[in-house]
Amino acid sequence: MKTLFKSVLILAAVAQAAPALALGREDRQERRETREERRDLIVPASCLDGYDTRAGTVTLYTADCLREGHIENRELPQDCLVTFRAEGERVRAYDPACLEAAGYVLAGQ
Repeated sequence: MKTLFKSVLILAAVAQAAPALALGREDRQERRETREERRDLIVPASCLDGYDTRAGTVTLYTADCLREGHIENRELPQDCLVTFRAEGERVRAYDPACLEAAGYVLAGQ
């Protein structure tokens, strides 16, 4: 009888938690949709910076500047991220053509 009572209590607890679990699922879906909507972000022209390379000048959006403009790096496609050294410092930047191909609107292009 005690085992049956424990089973009933467990089932009651699960039944109470079910709406919360469903809400969590909806919340995750909403966050996913919000991330997809972020593709409409305009990437500011003020973050464009030119870097001299052997092949000529390359213009990229610097990750630090974008972060200061409240665009988190995790929101941007990692395939567009370029990391290199310039004047002895590590630079993280984003390729404008790649961002545009991913659906971002580029200011200053």
